[in-house]
Amino acid sequence: MMIKIRDLNFSYRKNKKLHKVFDSLTVYFERGFNVILGPNGAGKSTLLKSIFGLLEYEGEICYGDQVISTLTRDEIVNLMSYLPQIDIDKSTLSVLEMVLLGRLPELGHKVTDKDLELAMNTLKSLNIDHLALRKINELSGGQKKLVFIAQTLSRNPKLILLDEPVNSLDLQKQLELCQLLQRIVVSRKVDIIVALHDINLAARYAQHIVVLRDDGTYYSSGLSGEVITEEMLHEVYGVIANVSLDEDNVPIVSPIRSIRTV
Repeated sequence: MMIKIRDLNFSYRKNKKLHKVFDSLTVYFERGFNVILGPNGAGKSTLLKSIFGLLEYEGEICYGDQVISTLTRDEIVNLMSYLPQIDIDKSTLSVLEMVLLGRLPELGHKVTDKDLELAMNTLKSLNIDHLALRKINELSGGQKKLVFIAQTLSRNPKLILLDEPVNSLDLQKQLELCQLLQRIVVSRKVDIIVALHDINLAARYAQHIVVLRDDGTYYSSGLSGEVITEEMLHEVYGVIANVSLDEDNVPIVSPIRSIRTV
């Protein structure tokens, strides 16, 4: 196991009322490419923020034998990178400057040749080094996603947390991004946890899937063929669907209708 979460409790206050997201949630993530699935409100984003140490929760989250809550902010930042659901349309920073920002903990009073080399090598590994001098606000949505991923990679983290990275991307870019994440896991020996809505993308690319119900409770986890079933889709997502296998034994979900009457 790579990440172990035991008895996680978290609530937030809205309109003077306390809303519980997690109640003694216990779950784990494996080495490699992990995906969190679940309907809106299941707590996928909250779980990523908890792992990154952004929330005050009760319970224990461990990376290997390290308890994350006992680490300093600098130690957490050196260990992992977190990419939330953001889009900086108006930024006038260049792509190279944006990637260098990812190295802030290591940067001194000035950017060194080593810093520039590391940033450019990261851009080259993603095949976007030709964009180095372009402004962020001039890029397409897909290009921006790659720049932000380059930023997270620039510090050589051991774990990358991504919240809905395929949002706003067309189908081709979604597939290319997931293929890229697969390559990063192998070539960089980095572990990844991604929150996704697209069940078919998760089925095709994830090595380990965790499914949460809409009330933030654990439903199941494992390989896609074990987790993505017609029963799960009915009980967790509230839909009637067919699940078939392609030639690679990857589950394919074909939704039919909601179980609710409209």
